[in-house]
Amino acid sequence: MTTTSRMLALSVFCAAVMAAAPFAHAEGPGDKGRLAADTNGDNKVTASERESFAKGRFAAMDVDKDGQITDADIDARLKDVKAKNPKVTDAMLQKRNAGIKAHFASMDKDGSKGVSMDEFLARGKDLTTAADTNKDGAISAEEMKAFRDAKRANKGKDAPAGQ
Repeated sequence: MTTTSRMLALSVFCAAVMAAAPFAHAEGPGDKGRLAADTNGDNKVTASERESFAKGRFAAMDVDKDGQITDADIDARLKDVKAKNPKVTDAMLQKRNAGIKAHFASMDKDGSKGVSMDEFLARGKDLTTAADTNKDGAISAEEMKAFRDAKRANKGKDAPAGQ
């Protein structure tokens, strides 16, 4: 995989993951190990922090502001990626697009061909429940890392419900 394709894959993957699991690490100097949704700096993401963060992500991804994240919204976001990086090919976008659309389709519980705010928030809640191993109602950076590592280890295998 070329450096350009890795950059595209990472940027698109991060956009999708941040949307569905708002516990990704923050970026920037001094943020190492901090969860992006951790607004009070206690190295944990509570339900209210998760929900607030997810609502912001939803708003950013709902490009046409129709209250749903649809294939058209995903296409628009990926076109922005291509516009910012001329080395990105249509083939690269098509491959990433298919994976992201499948991910969002799995969240579309009512079959509307779009992910509503409620469906989006429910997915985050499901991930929170699955990742919160000590059941304290918050996700620590360590819990999130363990959760991600387990998902990577199970990739391609039957994952437990909620993952």
